[in-house]
Amino acid sequence: MFTKKFFSVVTLFLVGSQLVSATQEDAPEIDDCGEKSLTSCSGEEIADTLCIKNNILYAIENTSGCYKVEQALALSQVNIMSVTTTSITDASSSLSDDISSDIAKIAIYNCNAESCERSYGFIKDSGNYYSIAKGNKNEGVTPTGGSCDGIIGTLDVSNELCLGYSDPNSITVGFTETGDYLLSGTTAATNPFTTDATAHTIPVLVGTNYMIHDTLLDVEEYCYSSTDASLMSREDNFCNETNCSKYYNCSEGTCEEDTESCTLPPAGTCTATADTNNTCEGGYAIISEALYKCTTSGSACTAETPQIGYYKAVDNGQYSSGYIICKGGASVTCSAASIETADDCNGHLGKIITSGNICVNAIDGDTGIDLTASNKYLMDAGNGITDLGITSKDSSFVVLNVDSTNNKATILTFAETTERYFYVKQDDDKKTIAVKGDTIANAICANKSIMDEYKRQYQDSCVNNSLDETTVAYYKKNRTVGA
Repeated sequence: MFTKKFFSVVTLFLVGSQLVSATQEDAPEIDDCGEKSLTSCSGEEIADTLCIKNNILYAIENTSGCYKVEQALALSQVNIMSVTTTSITDASSSLSDDISSDIAKIAIYNCNAESCERSYGFIKDSGNYYSIAKGNKNEGVTPTGGSCDGIIGTLDVSNELCLGYSDPNSITVGFTETGDYLLSGTTAATNPFTTDATAHTIPVLVGTNYMIHDTLLDVEEYCYSSTDASLMSREDNFCNETNCSKYYNCSEGTCEEDTESCTLPPAGTCTATADTNNTCEGGYAIISEALYKCTTSGSACTAETPQIGYYKAVDNGQYSSGYIICKGGASVTCSAASIETADDCNGHLGKIITSGNICVNAIDGDTGIDLTASNKYLMDAGNGITDLGITSKDSSFVVLNVDSTNNKATILTFAETTERYFYVKQDDDKKTIAVKGDTIANAICANKSIMDEYKRQYQDSCVNNSLDETTVAYYKKNRTVGA
């Protein structure tokens, strides 16, 4: 399983002086300090109350509001505390020993860079596991159950957390597999995160000694992997082998799937054939104003549903440029393409220049691309692409898919773009779309400050809750990941 490193430091503090048994114990009551004076006690006052303010724990004398002990929580990490009203000490090393005698004193605080919230879940020491439950009830637990059915949100017999999702209801995660995960399904009432038997979809943060409800996770369109139920940023997902099955928005301790609401119509099929014997192969031809693909000499050419873009033409003397161009509009129409007499792409976006290359930009000195290597590119459509009949859309790009196997370079439609996000190298004028594990991906994953993210503008093209399959897919730059 892919392992992510989040909060690698765990701090443990001591609260109270009770001994515990193996039974359920009341955890420390720690309220907001409110308007207490929180000045240092000057006399013989005895602290009788625990409270927190501005990410600082206090042991105070409740009547006067003065404090006897104060301890700031460490930001940007998980703090596991065991505190008394007379001293607050860092006892993180205790997790390597047996802390069962102090379990009634444990409270957990999860802190980001600015604030801390009390959290609930599981912790472990040298050999024992403990439930630190919502409602402030702490107890040792003995994991049971070889299956996650009916025990979502609890530990199984292997001491792994049952994350559980609808099918097959058996994904688990161990303490060594640090990072955020999605717990999804109807939880067991004994789970410490919510302490109810209700359907939940919540983020769980796993560390080497804790598993807590991550109420501080505030993200949009985080990648969820159906393989291991992990949650991670899109760029982290792109830069490792984990699949991105869905996207989730998470805030205030719950997650909701982020879906695109338009329903795409099914792709059409065409079985029409030319009514004359074919003598061409390895290209496309226009027959009776329709586009045909000719594969084998002696076999009929087959009708092809045209897409916006360029097709390599058959060598029959009718296509001097060697290409057929198909232009968008009320419908896609095809004709013999012309050659722009130019050595570079300056001012020739979407055109074929003298070299036979296609210009994916209009940059002075850029020599365009050819059909010999399959790649995808982002083409600037901010001012439209006249030759291809692509209408302008502010700050937007379309995707040119070079398919060398099928001798064409076409603009992808929404029906063909399953990817919500694409990534490109910032200084690449051609805006070659990176593919997981390729040279470009390796470069931008190693240095995310040059990793530009582009997002599909799906909702912008919705009409009556549907998209026509020939609708061109537009993308806009979403952000520079490492900026």
